[in-house]
Parts: sequence; C-alpha cells; structure tokens
Amino acid sequence: MQDFARYIAKSQLLTLVTLILMVVPFFYQPWYFAVAIAIGVQVASWIIRAAFTSIAARSSSNDVGGY
Repeated sequence: MQDFARYIAKSQLLTLVTLILMVVPFFYQPWYFAVAIAIGVQVASWIIRAAFTSIAARSSSNDVGGY
C-alpha cells in the first residue's frame, strides 16, 4: 500500500510539473514553438508515467522473482 501511495504522490507531482512546463513556454516563445514544446513535454510525461505504473505494478505483485 505504501508503494501505491508513493506512486500517487509522484503522479500528482508529475502532473503539476507537466502542466507548468506546457503552459510557461506560451509566454516566452512564438506559439508554434510553444505547441511543439507542449507536445514534447506531454510525450515525456506519458513515458515517465508508464515507467511509474510498471514499477508500482511490479512491486504490488507477489512475484518472488520480480518479473
């Protein structure tokens, strides 16, 4: 259960950082660069979230070998 709580905390932090990094470039870059940055940040967020999900699923399973 503690692993799940850590996963949720990391997920909420990742969501906050993602939103900030997606919005801030619109104030400093032309809109087309800001859109490209926002798409890149979102894709990176999905990749990191997938890693968090697989780690949480692996640690919550009862496999002895960890596979």
